[in-house]
Amino acid sequence: MGAFEDFVNLELPKRIATNEHIDNGTGNLLANKFLRTTGIGILVETVDAVTGGGSPLRRVINRTGSTIVADTPIDINSPGAGWVTAGVDVLFADSSEFVEKVQVFHNGVLQLSATDGTADNDVYFVSASGTIAFETKIRKNDVVQVWGVTTSG
Repeated sequence: MGAFEDFVNLELPKRIATNEHIDNGTGNLLANKFLRTTGIGILVETVDAVTGGGSPLRRVINRTGSTIVADTPIDINSPGAGWVTAGVDVLFADSSEFVEKVQVFHNGVLQLSATDGTADNDVYFVSASGTIAFETKIRKNDVVQVWGVTTSG
């Protein structure tokens, strides 16, 4: 990558625009909180990870481990070691329901979803258990938010 792409892809996502103290000087997002856009430019605010501040948020996963290569299946409900989770399980019956009723955000950016990996979209359905895959790498400290209408419990 060139210098501009490095800045946009690697440095810019680290620069969060907010009017709040989101880390209390620790460098980490406060426990049980996630970032949500305010709708004004790139400004964000913190909201409760479980209730989503009144929004339909269901699952948030934060990558704490090493980089995951593109097209690696990730079970959003039970991602395993190297992840921190919040919210409740999100289930989708099939690939059509995933595309039509679920929204996936990667570091706050809405991803274009697909029924499978052949469409070359941002994120795609793998299985009804809540497993998805991204067409790009997932790096340490990346945040994935999955908003859905069908949940367990």
